[in-house]
Amino acid sequence: MPSLAGWAVLAGFALFAIAAHTVVSSRQLAQLTQQEYSGVPLLAAAELTAAAIVLCYASLRLSGEFKPISSVNPARGTSTHNFRPDFMRFNHRGKALPSVLPGDHPIMKTGGI
Repeated sequence: MPSLAGWAVLAGFALFAIAAHTVVSSRQLAQLTQQEYSGVPLLAAAELTAAAIVLCYASLRLSGEFKPISSVNPARGTSTHNFRPDFMRFNHRGKALPSVLPGDHPIMKTGGI
């Protein structure tokens, strides 16, 4: 038997299908009555919003426990054996920039830094 999150996924996709049907039927009605199609009806927008909320809830529930991101792997530890200087790169384009940019530099005028 599916869990609550599984049922929420099914309900979310069903709401998306109902909203799509609402939009298509309203457009066909506008064509039959020879009126200009003014856009998505409010009911369809509400159904789309509800479907998105339900699917967000389901995806968070189905994903399980969140695990923290650790910058240091405790199993490996930190030691000098892990140090690999061949991956360090000091010859990059950042050294072409002056250490202090003058006030009239174009980057400073646009607020780039």
